[in-house]
Amino acid sequence: MRSLFLSCLILCAALLFHSNAKANEAQVVKLYTYHTHPPFIVSDKKGLTYELADFLNQRANGKYKFVVSPSSRPRVNKVITGKSLAIVPWVNPPWFKDKEETKYLWTAEPLLSDGNSILSLKSKAVDYKDAQSLNGMIFGGLHGHRYSGIDDHIAQGGNIRRVDGDNHIDNLEKLINGDIDCMLMPTSSAHYEKAQGDRYKDVFIAPNKHSSFNRRILVINHNQDLKSFLDQALANDRKGWEQHTRLYQ
Repeated sequence: MRSLFLSCLILCAALLFHSNAKANEAQVVKLYTYHTHPPFIVSDKKGLTYELADFLNQRANGKYKFVVSPSSRPRVNKVITGKSLAIVPWVNPPWFKDKEETKYLWTAEPLLSDGNSILSLKSKAVDYKDAQSLNGMIFGGLHGHRYSGIDDHIAQGGNIRRVDGDNHIDNLEKLINGDIDCMLMPTSSAHYEKAQGDRYKDVFIAPNKHSSFNRRILVINHNQDLKSFLDQALANDRKGWEQHTRLYQ
């Protein structure tokens, strides 16, 4: 009888230990991103997205563990309607048809002020003002992308020839080889590529952007606790986060 009592006591202690250990275990937060190009993902485990995961993990004090999960945009479109503990960084409400921010939960604190810039060669620099600035030129776009203002101008008979590539690097190569006259690229990516060496030293980034926006975080499943943590982490250590971003600018 005593042996049975001791066995039960040991079992209860083990279950209690396991329960406490489980309660203290960090909650895994998937960090889904379809921004898989530099500076967001540069190589395996390197880039702004990994810097973000490290930054958040350092401030989570074991409550959360942020894990990067590179994804496609269609994949992201599926997971944002689920109930998982996850976030999507580097995005903006209008891109998800949520301009009023009523459909999804968004952090108040921005990750990065960014935009889209028009690139050309210094020898034929484009002083971009609006779509008419590109008249008479071959414009490098991306398959499946719509360019506000530019596509409208083309549809209305504007003298711009659009040629689409698979990615921004393909278009940069076309630009320096003279196959296109100009292209559009995220400003952060353009400055990152320019800083990598002499390959794109002759590329001109127009001072006037095609568009400007803040990159923010979409919090999946309207998790208010997770949103509060993210906003507090970014607000309380804005300088710390900016040190991470400067590594890739």
